[in-house]
Amino acid sequence: DDNWGNIRRLPVGNETSRSGGAGVYYHFDYVGDPRDYKWINTVLNQKTWEQMHLAYEREARNIWVVNVGDLKPLELPISHFFDLAYDINRWDKDSTSEWLELWAAREFGPEVAAQTGALMNTYSLLAGRRKFEEVDPNTFSWINYNEANNVLAEWTAIQKTAQSILDKLPATTQPAFFEMVYHPVTAACTYYDIMISAAKNNVYAQQGRTSTNAIAQHVQNQFTYDHQLSKSYNQLLGGKWNHMMDQTHIGYQYWQQPMRQALPPLQYVQMAERALTGDLGIAVEGSNATVPGDDRFHSLSSMTLYLPTLDPYGPARWIDVFHSGTQKVTWNVQSSVPYLNFTQKTGTLSPNGTTDTRIWVSVDWSKVKPGAINSTTINITSSTDYGTQYSVPKVVISYNNTAAPSNFTGFVESDRTISIEAEHYSSISNSGNSSVSYEVIPGLSRTLSGVTLFPVTADSLTPATAPALEYDFYTFSNLSSGVLMDQNMGTSSKYTPNTVNVTLFLGTSLNTIPDRPLRYAVQVDDQQPQARQYIFDQPQGANPTGWLTAVADVIWYNTTTWNYSGPGAHKLKIWELEPGVVLQKVVVDLGGVRKSYLGPPESHRV
Repeated sequence: DDNWGNIRRLPVGNETSRSGGAGVYYHFDYVGDPRDYKWINTVLNQKTWEQMHLAYEREARNIWVVNVGDLKPLELPISHFFDLAYDINRWDKDSTSEWLELWAAREFGPEVAAQTGALMNTYSLLAGRRKFEEVDPNTFSWINYNEANNVLAEWTAIQKTAQSILDKLPATTQPAFFEMVYHPVTAACTYYDIMISAAKNNVYAQQGRTSTNAIAQHVQNQFTYDHQLSKSYNQLLGGKWNHMMDQTHIGYQYWQQPMRQALPPLQYVQMAERALTGDLGIAVEGSNATVPGDDRFHSLSSMTLYLPTLDPYGPARWIDVFHSGTQKVTWNVQSSVPYLNFTQKTGTLSPNGTTDTRIWVSVDWSKVKPGAINSTTINITSSTDYGTQYSVPKVVISYNNTAAPSNFTGFVESDRTISIEAEHYSSISNSGNSSVSYEVIPGLSRTLSGVTLFPVTADSLTPATAPALEYDFYTFSNLSSGVLMDQNMGTSSKYTPNTVNVTLFLGTSLNTIPDRPLRYAVQVDDQQPQARQYIFDQPQGANPTGWLTAVADVIWYNTTTWNYSGPGAHKLKIWELEPGVVLQKVVVDLGGVRKSYLGPPESHRV
């Protein structure tokens, strides 16, 4: 493989008749570019099945070797790999959750088998999104899609589950559960907390929040806890596995392991001094800007921020009210608009740095005229002043009461974006005339699942011979102006009028047949389909173009551009033209896609 679990080459032609046969050399652990991964398990079990099933069907069966550094942290994926090798026909594309439950029953007993199996299935997906060593404070977005908070909440949830299972196990079983389940889940949760909270600390410092220092202290506490977890593992059962958790994992600067654990940079604010803007600040979703006051994220001397537009098919939006001074302060949201809902309209902020408040804003659409497009400005007042030269902060809340026709079925635009999980296709066309079919592999993704062609030994296809995944979507945006405004910055950016981008999120499988690179074709409405190769091999065994980024991100992105006929119903067709293509997600960008790691959450479907 490529050292990252993606098989590079499998037998073709008469290579299958060699006397020695063929096999696979695979990796669960690695030292090298783009970074080492050798701390704890980050193996996506579904990916192991998909790649080894591919190898088996392509007759690379005689010997399978898996590269592992420290055996103990990788017991689970090693056991899975061995079971696949022993009888891969026993385990199909849906088998990972079953295998994990059987494994848990064998190790910890049938009483906790289902819950433990489900827990480790979720762990595999979360850990498989990106190697721990590649996760840093900038990986997940703090301001867009609530991404960083949601990711940390996922880890926190499974850590609580692991704790609840551990607590009810007999004492004789707890050490094994600690080693194989509780420790990796808890250590991973702690690591993510360190990185995401460090990002939060840096954003808060830029915004002048009093809570900056409390977040910094939380990061340091988690850093200490990370060490304590490793120590507990090393000392378990009288030191039976001593030094197994000595691997450094915090503080990567390049591909090689850090020589000593080191936290990412933290910042502090001067608690004894009041901000120039007084005791209260406001921040909004989608921007690092704050008001009152000046910063590089919004127009100079502006006391106004802009929330992303609200519509019936999108989420609620958030406004943060935070402390920035030395005095206790009471705040109030001033809004007389009857259809705007706020989770909180008044509160008190304390200088102890623990009382920042996130307000969620939503709309009662039953009180808004259909088709209405409007905005309102709210003031957020303070019981103290706004420093020596600033005034009351304002937030502009825009709303757009869009509505798809009652007879439409499919995904609906929100925030100039449509995001679709691959398995949620509207229909499959041409399936009866094809020798292949699409299969959903649950969990083979960073977010939900992967859709791929079976059998994996099929010949190359064309749009005429392949079945098509069809996705119906509805849009409201008019893209004729060619200009998008960033209202918080007071700037505009240009784009080609009446065009949209379609980005496919594709699994990291590689071109295992040199003269049959992985390809797909895509079509929007009745336009001419575009066929795309998305992995380009390099000479003399070098990794493909863009490989470093793809394996770090655990995804290949590929984007096509299309003419946009305007608001209304549209159809997207996707043909996978080679076995090995794994489609995970599709994003249609009408100019609203925001920066994130996992991409926009799935759009609303009617």
